Amino acid sequence: MKKIISIIVVIGLIVGGYAYRNEITLFLNKKVAQEVVKIPRELPIKEVGTFVAGTETQNLIIKKSGTVKADSIAYIVPETSGKVESINVKIGDNVKKGQTLISLGNSLSTDIAEIQLNQANKSLYLSEKSEEITYLMGENTTESAFIALTMAKSAYENSLQTKEDTEETFEYQLENIEISLDTAEKSYENSKKTYENTLDTLEDLQDKYDELSENLPEEDENLQALEAEISKLETQVDSLKFAKQASKNAFEQTKIGESQLEETIENQTSQLENASEMAYLQYLAAASQFENATAGAALQYYGVMGQELQAEGLYETSKLNYESRFISSPIDGTVTEIKAEENNFVSPGQIVIKVENLKSISIKTSINEKEALFINIGDKVKITSNLAESSGEISSISPSLNDTSKKIDVEISINSPENFIPGANVNIEISPSTKGKIFIPLNSIFLDEDKKFVKVIDKKDKVEIKEIVTGEIIENYIQVIKGLKYGEIIVSDQTIFVEEGDKVLAKK
Repeated sequence: MKKIISIIVVIGLIVGGYAYRNEITLFLNKKVAQEVVKIPRELPIKEVGTFVAGTETQNLIIKKSGTVKADSIAYIVPETSGKVESINVKIGDNVKKGQTLISLGNSLSTDIAEIQLNQANKSLYLSEKSEEITYLMGENTTESAFIALTMAKSAYENSLQTKEDTEETFEYQLENIEISLDTAEKSYENSKKTYENTLDTLEDLQDKYDELSENLPEEDENLQALEAEISKLETQVDSLKFAKQASKNAFEQTKIGESQLEETIENQTSQLENASEMAYLQYLAAASQFENATAGAALQYYGVMGQELQAEGLYETSKLNYESRFISSPIDGTVTEIKAEENNFVSPGQIVIKVENLKSISIKTSINEKEALFINIGDKVKITSNLAESSGEISSISPSLNDTSKKIDVEISINSPENFIPGANVNIEISPSTKGKIFIPLNSIFLDEDKKFVKVIDKKDKVEIKEIVTGEIIENYIQVIKGLKYGEIIVSDQTIFVEEGDKVLAKK
């Protein structure tokens, strides 16, 4: 019974103590609250590190490794098989383009090449002589045909001229004989008329005489005078009759002459026409012969020229085959490797010498697709090796992925190439261009439930929290795609704790 009472007393004490503690706690909380209200909170302004989005120069660097390579590298291989007769250079020698590096000889292939070259040279010589002779023969044949054509043409032109001249002569003769015929006809008509008039006068006098003689004696003076006049007229009539007959004969002869001339003109004109036609046919035949001679000579010449071209092609081929025994450098450069020995055989495709242009070198490297978004031709590059350091810039960026590495090949030009050796590995630091993009330090971002935020300082120097969307990371910087504007000031120093609404001061 005593034991039970003791337990009840303990429980009561515990319950009472717990209630008293709650009252004490409530009293203290109220007192503290009253004091807080009464005492104003004055915290010092914190200085924070800041970063201006998109306006400050960002020391973005993409680090890569690369290989120094000569821009011009020639791996010399023989084009024909043969024994190495002589090696004319040694490693380190500077050579010129076309300079003979190795000579091959004393082998079946090189001997055959020399024989073929000699035969091709003789064939070319004979074809050239044949071409020369054929050309001269064709020229002589053509010249002879041309002379014949010229003569035929001259003969035809002369026949035409002769015909024309003869026709002019005939026209002149016809005009003259027509004039003579007209004159003879007029002379005949005049003599005939004079004869008839004189005869009429004689008859009139005779009638008058007969009439007077019946009444007058023969001794009458008038009758005797009339008789004398009649006798005179009779003499004139006889003379005029003869003249009339002579003019008639002349007229008829002239007419005969005209007919004969017309017949002659007709015959000669026909002959001249035939002569001109024959000369024209001969001219056409000569022209055809000249064309045939020209075509034939050209055909023969071109045929010989074709043979000469074949011989020339064979000679050039044989010459190239022969000259292939002399292995030369295709570029100016320095011998960096020799993989052949004298008196050993080499074959086509076998690399015997390596020549590099050490005066023109560049750096080869590669970047991934994301890095390619920020790299452009002309971007500055820092190049370092164990022995040298130099600057450069990106000179080319491949537009496609390398089939083997699945990366983008980049070539970098070096400002001081003399300090680097082809084949050496170098370290590269590319300073990409961020123009048009916003990058901020990684340490200025904080996460909350898988979202990214930054603290921005507004115009009243108070902290404002903004959510951002980010892109690619380059070294210690990250791209902001959305959420920030150019010129906004963000808190980059996360070592100092500030909350939204806090007033801050940017560190100087």
